Amino acid sequence: MRAPAVHLEALRRFRFDTVLTPYNYRLTRYPEYLHDFEALVEEVRAQDVGLMLIKAVARNLWRAGEERRFATWYEPLDDQSTIDAAMAFALRRREATGVCTAGDVRLLPMQIEAEGRSTTIPIEEAAATLERVPELEPPFVRLEGRVAPEWLEPLLDR
Repeated sequence: MRAPAVHLEALRRFRFDTVLTPYNYRLTRYPEYLHDFEALVEEVRAQDVGLMLIKAVARNLWRAGEERRFATWYEPLDDQSTIDAAMAFALRRREATGVCTAGDVRLLPMQIEAEGRSTTIPIEEAAATLERVPELEPPFVRLEGRVAPEWLEPLLDR
């Protein structure tokens, strides 16, 4: 949940051509996260750095004991309408130079289709669609009944 703040500090210390940082509808519901993200965006603009977004279609951590249907460390959105909304929401950021796809090739066609429709979905409609997704949470927050990969455990918000 501190990624934008860490990336901002890195940009202040070193010269980068691009920054890769998490951004999705649910993350923007956390005021501290949104504050840090907006500060990063200001620095990206000031330095004319590319801004690549990740986790646009992240839904949550996987449920404990649930079979993982995709080759991703987090549970992704997996139907076209919510992926359309998630991609439209992320790509409405005019600073975004791109959105990285989820790590499972079965999701790739849906994300490509969603990108093609992203300008036709009003941001309010995208937000309303995503607000209705059950258990939509960032994969960086520890929740009861959800499991994180071992490598992520020490970094999760408690």
